[in-house]
Amino acid sequence: MFVSKFVASLHPNKKAFFNHFSYMVDNLNEISNLLNKAMDTLHIEKRQALLDEITVHKNKSELASREMVKILHQNFITPLDRLDILALSKNLNYVADSAASVAS
Repeated sequence: MFVSKFVASLHPNKKAFFNHFSYMVDNLNEISNLLNKAMDTLHIEKRQALLDEITVHKNKSELASREMVKILHQNFITPLDRLDILALSKNLNYVADSAASVAS
């Protein structure tokens, strides 16, 4: 059991990393679209609903960033440098946090 997990960790799981990066970028795209809609609307109720949805997407980005760290710890060999993966994940999450801060 341990040997099979160890051998599996030696094979880079490219799909897991790139799928998470793609998910985080799609999430950022959705946040930016919602922020744009919130800036365009004059109705306070609609704006508040959009801002609440931005917060939901910000939380999804946070969870995806945490999941990326989990995947990074489970894989010994990665398709990119480990520090680059962490930096990219952290910066994508930072952009989502910043957009949510602007929205609030």
